[in-house]
Amino acid sequence: MTYTPKSLSEIMDLAKERQGLDSDRKLAKKIGVASPATFRWRKNHTWPNDDHMEQLAQMAGLDAELCLIELQIWKNEGHAKAAWVHIAERLAAAAAVIFGLVFLSPTDASAMVHLGNKVTSTIDALYIMENNISLVITVS
Repeated sequence: MTYTPKSLSEIMDLAKERQGLDSDRKLAKKIGVASPATFRWRKNHTWPNDDHMEQLAQMAGLDAELCLIELQIWKNEGHAKAAWVHIAERLAAAAAVIFGLVFLSPTDASAMVHLGNKVTSTIDALYIMENNISLVITVS
């Protein structure tokens, strides 16, 4: 499962569309920043702070916590960036498992669960192992 973050520009455009705003200047005013800030964000010269990113996410109708993770991916480089990508991938995998456990029958869920190189067909309990950390989800 590969995690691909949206671009900040895409989130800004979605926020503008959902809020009925026709310019970055109006978006900046709604967020409470100077209009040059949105220009710098769009050009990836600077990044919004966490509070402004949360506002953008809410205005765009997106999950604020996931957008905050995306912000960290965009802002960081090297090992730190790789760590944030890994966190996002693990969250996406966990969400897929939970979706399978909640919305599919136990047989369908066990057939669906596939994390990296690990496939499970156990219906009674699901074990997720990675880096010596385990999570056990019991299906009743």
